[in-house]
Amino acid sequence: MLINDAGHWRQRAESARALAKEMNDFGPTVAMLKIADDYDKLARRAAKINLRRPVGIGPYLARHSADARLRLSLTHPPSTTERIE
Repeated sequence: MLINDAGHWRQRAESARALAKEMNDFGPTVAMLKIADDYDKLARRAAKINLRRPVGIGPYLARHSADARLRLSLTHPPSTTERIE
């Protein structure tokens, strides 16, 4: 999902800054640089969200998958012959 893709927002910020360099008027240049800063904020937010979530799993499944793993580990402890990785 693009909303949570930090790379997407960083690329948008880079493109906005490139456009700002090509502009001749002060007002539009400042506006474009503000847009680039906003894209950077979105990139940081997306990166923060992605650090908390396993790859490819949404927030609902991530929370419930962690609960299921905990219940499984409590009810089925590994035997001494099982290899844990």
